[in-house]
Amino acid sequence: MRSVEEFFERCGLTPRPGQVEVAEQLARMLDGSVGLEAPTGFGKTVVVLAALWSRELLPITWRVRTYAVARHIADECARCEL
Repeated sequence: MRSVEEFFERCGLTPRPGQVEVAEQLARMLDGSVGLEAPTGFGKTVVVLAALWSRELLPITWRVRTYAVARHIADECARCEL
């Protein structure tokens, strides 16, 4: 498993409080069903991407309800060269 911290460095991001811990925990749980609930502005998208990247599970299909959410995810992926 790759380092979650390495993902944040690769993306040029400074992790917010709790993001590294949540991404690491999420990465360990990806073998089963998992849900993530966090407040607006926590950085859920980048946390999920960090967890997936650390487990080398990219590319993936990400189902969303709106184009705006899809655009946000695509922008985060582009920033991190995923």
